[in-house]
Amino acid sequence: MEEGDSILIDYWKHRCQVELSNLAIKVYNSEKYRDLLRQMPEPEVHFDIVSRNTAGFARFPNELHLNLHFLLRDKEQFVNTVVGHEFAHLIIFYLVKKGYLPKSTPGHGRAWKDMMRFLGLDPNTYYHEAQISDEDLNLNGLPSLRKQGNKFAYTCDCEGMIHTLGAIRHKRAQAKGARRAVYNCRNCKQPIKFSHVIEASDS
Repeated sequence: MEEGDSILIDYWKHRCQVELSNLAIKVYNSEKYRDLLRQMPEPEVHFDIVSRNTAGFARFPNELHLNLHFLLRDKEQFVNTVVGHEFAHLIIFYLVKKGYLPKSTPGHGRAWKDMMRFLGLDPNTYYHEAQISDEDLNLNGLPSLRKQGNKFAYTCDCEGMIHTLGAIRHKRAQAKGARRAVYNCRNCKQPIKFSHVIEASDS
């Protein structure tokens, strides 16, 4: 990776952090949410998604996982849509966990849309996750999405819960017929479902 590429990557990572900090200050200092979110941990950003299709996701209690390939391809659009979108999810996850919202609260329902509007964002404006092309794989010298050692994210019926499987268990979970293994969430007892590929460690 060239030095200029490294500087560019650091710049756009920083832009995401700044955007998140500005949104957090706005909601944490507001009269409406200040007391409700008093004990919510400071959000952390991890640029560890290596999926061709997933730009980002939120994970309770305080993690935002973002796709560096998408960020460097779309830059301003990514910062202005994905960061706030996922932060709004994180807040809703917290309010559900603390009992301020019902467990049946839908992911992109009224509560999430109201939070988006409170943050000054349009809930009807979505980041279009056009699939990463082969040309994008080597964007700015980033590792290929085909690299070995990836982890695999699975979801269940628990709001915001992500289960991480290694390559062997993922292969068993995706096998056909009698060879297929079924893994259940210890909390909701439901089978977990494959979501996307993530790296084992932060970028």
